[in-house]
Amino acid sequence: MRRFALKLKSLLKNSALGLTLAACAGAALAQSITSEPLRPVDPFDVSALDRSEGALPETLWRGSNAATARAAIERAPAPSQSAAVNRLTARALLSGGAPPDGAAGDQALAALRMETAWNIGFAEDVAELGRRTPAIEEAPDLSRLKADAELSLGQMDQACQTANRLKDGRDEAYWLQLRAVCLTRANDSAARLTEDLARAAGPDENFDTAMSLAYGDEVEEVEPASPLLLAMALNSNTTIRLKLDELSPPVLTALTLGEGPEEIKPVLARKAAGMGLISAGALAEIYRSVQPPETEGVAADLMAAAMNAEGETREALMFRAAESLTDPAMKADAVAEALDGARTAEDFMLTARLYRPVMANIERSGDHAMLFARAAAAGGDPELAELWRERATTPPPPPAASSLSAPLDADGDGAPEPVSLTTPASQRASFDPPSDTDLARLNALIDLYPSARGELAVERRLDEGGANAGFEALMLSAMGGEPLSPDMRAAFLEADGGAVSGALVLTLAAAAEAGAKAETGLLAAALLGDSPAAASDADLYSAVSALRRAGLNDSAAEIAVAAVLVRRR
Repeated sequence: MRRFALKLKSLLKNSALGLTLAACAGAALAQSITSEPLRPVDPFDVSALDRSEGALPETLWRGSNAATARAAIERAPAPSQSAAVNRLTARALLSGGAPPDGAAGDQALAALRMETAWNIGFAEDVAELGRRTPAIEEAPDLSRLKADAELSLGQMDQACQTANRLKDGRDEAYWLQLRAVCLTRANDSAARLTEDLARAAGPDENFDTAMSLAYGDEVEEVEPASPLLLAMALNSNTTIRLKLDELSPPVLTALTLGEGPEEIKPVLARKAAGMGLISAGALAEIYRSVQPPETEGVAADLMAAAMNAEGETREALMFRAAESLTDPAMKADAVAEALDGARTAEDFMLTARLYRPVMANIERSGDHAMLFARAAAAGGDPELAELWRERATTPPPPPAASSLSAPLDADGDGAPEPVSLTTPASQRASFDPPSDTDLARLNALIDLYPSARGELAVERRLDEGGANAGFEALMLSAMGGEPLSPDMRAAFLEADGGAVSGALVLTLAAAAEAGAKAETGLLAAALLGDSPAAASDADLYSAVSALRRAGLNDSAAEIAVAAVLVRRR
């Protein structure tokens, strides 16, 4: 017992010493580490995009403060007619990260960010931002944008939940109207009182019609002029009268992705995708739902039906046929038909994005190789463009020799002899290499992507000549190619490229130099405005080079490619 007691005492002594040493080490470690309290989650922290969708890194507002961020957001075009410009703006507004300096907790600036994204047309993304925003029930402005997005998407139940959870500003007319409709739909006893309070705020025909629908009254036709009325029309059997050319961008997107009429979704989707408000993948999903008349969906029938159709129905059926066909030559012909049918440079870029997965899986042959290489570059895939360029410039291998049995016994020993027959030259597939001009134009497109650029791209493009050589060399230089030569600088200064906003260009360059990604993206979008097609050479150079310097290489390349394609057509 004594021996055991001694051992136990020794063990306890050693343990105490160990604890003492550990405590001392912990104290020393604590002194060497400076800890900062975690800041509250801010509305700017939330994102509606992930990295695969082009989300900027969480440092996107580094280098910006509340004032510069506000000025940049206010200058963003809402919306642009250019898909590339709208996507650029979306990356800045819909990505999440630490707020600009001095903007933490700035609900007004957070609301401006969300409202601008809404005005451009990103309805579904605004709804997602709202769902992820912390304590949004304490921010009436943010909550209203979230509710408008949900209503436009036809998500009536979600909008009602947004209204019910709101803590501040509940007595505003907007929220009284929404809650009155929600309570009436739920047969809640508080519905009548809430309706009376909403009507006391002033007359509103849209609210009157929404209440009629909530009561179950028959309304033959509705022309929705408010998100609340649109949502009620979508959630009833009421005919919706839409003027497609007058739809606001957010409603256009919401009807495309939400509860809009199925029969017009291909038209809506094509328009929304053309503006960059929905992805090519979302357009593909809607096209896949289009059924051809009087066919069983067989690929050959789809192709025939597409050739006899028009407009968006033709485009949808052609896409379905291209995906379904198993014969490589027919599949390639379907894709080529779609690309050749693009009326404008913007149409070509959208079609290229839509068919990029199909082009990646086509057995590469000489047929349409240059067209597919150009389309892959226009669709943002320089690696695929290089593969198709290689196929277009490489002669096909000679056909393998075939072995046949000789019909006669040549040696007289009774055994037939193999005879090697090679296909005559006159019967071999002809190889028609691309012209130097076509190849130069293709190389200029591919070289706009830094990962695929050849050496001395600017100099080579100038040496190759052609109508657009100077402009294309300018875009290559903006994308990080060689600096402008003295002759190019002189021509640049002498060109009458249109007026340039000196203050905007200067601010854009400064934002890029500071590495302020979101601010640079928004200011570049403001400089480009409605379309790169309308921008001067100087403005395009400033925008593309600033985006590249700020690390927004994908957006810079997309803008440069769009500019080059627009100039060519």
